[in-house]
Amino acid sequence: LGALMMKRTRVIGSTLRARSIAAKSRVMTQLHERVWPLIERGEIRPIIDTVMPIQEAEAAHALVAGDGTFGKVVMTVRG
Repeated sequence: LGALMMKRTRVIGSTLRARSIAAKSRVMTQLHERVWPLIERGEIRPIIDTVMPIQEAEAAHALVAGDGTFGKVVMTVRG
């Protein structure tokens, strides 16, 4: 949060649950038109802190619960 505050950035969230189907459709259309192209071009990317095999799920959970990560903890599954 400190980095966000220093840059005067905002994080805004919402839920679509209470909205009408028409409103949800408009949101999804705008997401497809405005956000997905940025993801495809790599302009928006997830921040990945750690990648661990699924067999280490307990350690991954402890890592997240310890509040020592910055970004996602990704579990890999090999089939």
